[in-house]
Amino acid sequence: MQNKDGNLLAAKQHNEFVIANSNKPWVPHIAKGGMLEQLLKDVEYFNL
Repeated sequence: MQNKDGNLLAAKQHNEFVIANSNKPWVPHIAKGGMLEQLLKDVEYFNL
Protein backbone atom coordinates (compact mmCIF):
# COMPACT_ATOMS: atom_id res chain seq x y z
CA MET A 1 0.00 0.00 0.00
CA GLN A 2 1.64 3.21 -1.17
CA ASN A 3 -0.95 5.89 -0.31
CA LYS A 4 -0.75 6.93 3.34
CA ASP A 5 -2.60 10.23 3.01
CA GLY A 6 -5.61 9.19 5.11
CA ASN A 7 -8.15 9.95 2.38
CA LEU A 8 -10.83 7.80 0.72
CA LEU A 9 -8.39 6.44 -1.85
CA ALA A 10 -6.03 5.37 0.93
CA ALA A 11 -8.94 3.68 2.75
CA LYS A 12 -9.97 1.84 -0.42
CA GLN A 13 -6.40 0.69 -1.05
CA HIS A 14 -6.11 -0.46 2.56
CA ASN A 15 -9.34 -2.45 2.32
CA GLU A 16 -8.25 -4.02 -0.98
CA PHE A 17 -4.96 -5.07 0.64
CA VAL A 18 -6.71 -6.61 3.65
CA ILE A 19 -9.21 -8.51 1.48
CA ALA A 20 -6.50 -9.76 -0.86
CA ASN A 21 -4.41 -11.04 2.06
CA SER A 22 -7.08 -12.74 4.13
CA ASN A 23 -8.82 -16.07 3.85
CA LYS A 24 -12.11 -14.86 5.26
CA PRO A 25 -12.34 -11.26 6.52
CA TRP A 26 -14.68 -10.41 9.38
CA VAL A 27 -16.86 -7.46 8.38
CA PRO A 28 -19.00 -6.29 11.32
CA HIS A 29 -21.00 -3.74 9.33
CA ILE A 30 -21.45 -2.88 5.68
CA ALA A 31 -23.38 0.28 4.85
CA LYS A 32 -25.83 -0.33 2.01
CA GLY A 33 -24.49 1.46 -1.05
CA GLY A 34 -21.23 2.28 0.70
CA MET A 35 -17.64 2.00 -0.45
CA LEU A 36 -16.99 -1.27 1.40
CA GLU A 37 -20.09 -2.94 -0.05
CA GLN A 38 -18.97 -1.99 -3.56
CA LEU A 39 -15.42 -3.16 -2.92
CA LEU A 40 -16.62 -6.55 -1.70
CA LYS A 41 -18.87 -6.87 -4.75
CA ASP A 42 -15.96 -5.94 -7.01
CA VAL A 43 -13.80 -8.73 -5.63
CA GLU A 44 -16.83 -11.09 -5.50
CA TYR A 45 -15.97 -11.89 -1.89
CA PHE A 46 -19.50 -11.92 -0.61
CA ASN A 47 -22.71 -12.71 -2.39
CA LEU A 48 -24.26 -9.26 -1.83
